[in-house]
Amino acid sequence: MKPRVFKGVGNRKSFEIGKDLQEKLICCKDVMEQVELLQEEWKLTAKEMKTRHDVCESIKSACQKILPNCDLVPYGSCANGFGIHCCDLDLHYTRDTQRKEEMTLEQEVDIITKFLPNCSKAVVSNIGERFQLIKFKHKPSQLQCDISIGNELGVRNTEYQLFLCSIHDKLKPLVYFIRAWVRHCGVAGQLSSYAITLLVIFFMQNTKRLVTLADLQKDDRVKRVELKSWDCSFPDREEWHTYKQVNKEETMVDLLKAFFTFYVELKLRKSIILNLNTAQVESVGDDDDLPQLDRVTPLNIRDPFELTHNVGGFATQQFMRSLYKCFCDARKIAYKKAFVVKEGKWGVLQLLEKKDSGAVTVQLSTSVDSSSTGGGGGSDATLPGLTLPLTLKNTSNVKDWPSRTAGLMLKILRQVFRAKFPMDGEEMDEQTEETVTTMWCDHKRNITNGDTKISAGKKRAMDDTPVPVKRSKIVVHNHHNNNGNDEQVSLPLVARCELCSKLWEGRRNVRRKIVKSSNLDELDLEQRVSALIINNGGVVGKADESTSSVNSSIDCFSMSFVLRADVDTEDNLLLNFELQTSDLRTDFVNFHHYLQTFLPSFMSKYHKNPFDK
Repeated sequence: MKPRVFKGVGNRKSFEIGKDLQEKLICCKDVMEQVELLQEEWKLTAKEMKTRHDVCESIKSACQKILPNCDLVPYGSCANGFGIHCCDLDLHYTRDTQRKEEMTLEQEVDIITKFLPNCSKAVVSNIGERFQLIKFKHKPSQLQCDISIGNELGVRNTEYQLFLCSIHDKLKPLVYFIRAWVRHCGVAGQLSSYAITLLVIFFMQNTKRLVTLADLQKDDRVKRVELKSWDCSFPDREEWHTYKQVNKEETMVDLLKAFFTFYVELKLRKSIILNLNTAQVESVGDDDDLPQLDRVTPLNIRDPFELTHNVGGFATQQFMRSLYKCFCDARKIAYKKAFVVKEGKWGVLQLLEKKDSGAVTVQLSTSVDSSSTGGGGGSDATLPGLTLPLTLKNTSNVKDWPSRTAGLMLKILRQVFRAKFPMDGEEMDEQTEETVTTMWCDHKRNITNGDTKISAGKKRAMDDTPVPVKRSKIVVHNHHNNNGNDEQVSLPLVARCELCSKLWEGRRNVRRKIVKSSNLDELDLEQRVSALIINNGGVVGKADESTSSVNSSIDCFSMSFVLRADVDTEDNLLLNFELQTSDLRTDFVNFHHYLQTFLPSFMSKYHKNPFDK
């Protein structure tokens, strides 16, 4: 018997709509035909589907040799009809029921990771408390694969999306096009393709073009299905044809106009929630009858089944402003007469046209928001961003130096640069205001009571009392002692980070004006520098003593990036800072340039050895 031969999927992450395809689009009879043509260009081919099926069967066969009654089921983008070239292969693992009493889940995971055939070294991660994920690459086919354990909701969600596509023939082409359009706009870095799909579904259901999940679950004909205490009921496949919804009079142009207008008028913001179960818009404070979301962000999308999960949980305010502008621009284009007049580049070409060149490029990447119950909901795509590396060399013999240094790095980002991490759920703005307000109240009280000591003509105070130098009018009080080890983090690490103020600008000038007391360590000093920059707008001595404008610099700036940390063979810490959008590149480069100097210097000063306590 010949061994199964896999053909690599190739590198098809970006697709240029060149001259030939443009001519085909121009020759289409209407916008619907254009959208369907693009769908055919971007969707998984029969050969790619067969490759994924063969890889799944190969991995399943290997697992069943050791765990005979286990099962692997494909889900996510490769199974829900929304797959694109180079999308990952998402598989759900069902445990061997006969072995549950013989071995733990951890032992089964360990067996799977060790005996995966023709695969790179597997990495196991926990998606919160929701499910486990085994990530690896299948070498013969070059496919990125994810095996999830405990993500039954993702499998059910895949079936639900198939159901919706079967009852409305325009849903699938609309989803394909909107996903491509979002990527083209350059704002897709913080939205998984599953989240984009839900935005389209919410529009269709809220405007009565599709039946809602809540209405389906009220239907007596629907068999009850419950997973992890969530109601996951919707019709069986045999009944799908009875829910067919047809509106032959509505064209794709009508749908695009309605879609863009819907989100322009809705004005997505932090105070509202899109409920994909009822297809209703909720207010964050008025959802007492519903479970609380795991996080509240500028974009809140309640998962249709797992009602506590916010699918849009990584979106920032800056991202939402950019997305809203894209909706407004697209609506203007869709309502122009030239949009449907078949002259030159008409129809969808106007929505996808690049202003700086005649070609149209839509980029599709293979990153996945594995936190969504959509099960890896397809491939994410971004326009070219910027990745800047930084290496911190291990010059000590401290045990676990890379993981401890990575923990200290996160602490610096949080406490010095006031970074927000979506995983934390922290409200840094409130903390910033409280810290700065307290500091300035203490400062004014000291001046009023005559407690501030100023030594004219001297740059350093002779005692341990923190006092300002000449012209600075700043007193720094110690508020923190590092009496424990810095938190260790597991490597490799991937974290999304948002900066709300340019705290790397003007730090040296501010630091020179502060007299450091003997009991004030480097982290305390840098925190105080940040507080003063925020309060003074970066210029010490020129700010009004009022604290009313404490957060003025925070409100007008927001920059998001992805931080990746790993360790090399020499135990050095390797950092990669990834800006996933094309804007703010100058600020991003300046921030990285500052860290190149700041971090090594800070690490050497942060006690003689920050980990020996």
